[in-house]
Amino acid sequence: MGKPIKKILIVDDVKMMRLILKKGLAERGFEIIEAESGLEAIEKTNEENPDLVLLDINLNDMSGLQVLKSIKADHPDVEVIMITAYYELDLVNQALALGAAGYFHKPIDIDQLVEKIEELNQKAEEEKMGIPPADIKRALVIEPFAPIRLFLEKELASRGFTVLAKGSADEVEKQLSILKFEIAFVNANPSSHLTFSDVVAMIRDVNPEAKIIAIASPEGRNDREIAESSKLLKAKLISQGANFVLLKPFEEEEVKQLLDEMLSKDS
Repeated sequence: MGKPIKKILIVDDVKMMRLILKKGLAERGFEIIEAESGLEAIEKTNEENPDLVLLDINLNDMSGLQVLKSIKADHPDVEVIMITAYYELDLVNQALALGAAGYFHKPIDIDQLVEKIEELNQKAEEEKMGIPPADIKRALVIEPFAPIRLFLEKELASRGFTVLAKGSADEVEKQLSILKFEIAFVNANPSSHLTFSDVVAMIRDVNPEAKIIAIASPEGRNDREIAESSKLLKAKLISQGANFVLLKPFEEEEVKQLLDEMLSKDS
């Protein structure tokens, strides 16, 4: 990317979604063009030369991934941000591997989208001035329950982290000994053969300062037993290296507040 983002192509087969994005972005000074299909998106990119394409991952005539491949092949400097109505992590990861600059879930927060655009503009300016890119901030989520995993991934991504999220430690065992994670949410029973202590040790071997949050489920037939189980779980997991223990079920606000507190201490 060599120029600031001013012209944006919105690609979505749902007219109302295009109108919402167009209104929000136009009010912030961006020039907007639209396409309702993959083929039209490719044609408009060739004709209009947008700086950014907001691309729905699921289109009626072709896959958003196909459109992404075509755009990046012919216009490598055009930034592409994927948008999706579903938590399609496999497709999103494929899109990121193909060169997408990021992704947003519907409904899209316009302010957050504009922040992402400003981030891309800043990155382009730094590249133009020869300033090396800042280190990538990585976060890890190991949690078998998909809704929790997806929520944590979204919260971390919204705070600027590149997130690796999987259902078990078995799926990320190789990465654990290579990648530097700043923060990790790890289920207390992370895999079939790696213990929580194993995962903590592997993360801290790469980054001794990593913040690790254990996710655990207390057991018990009544409130007293659950309280006692919670107390024992917290003590055990803290002794095994966790900085904090998150007990299920938990509120989303509890996680947001925890992240805000942890990250504010590092700033």
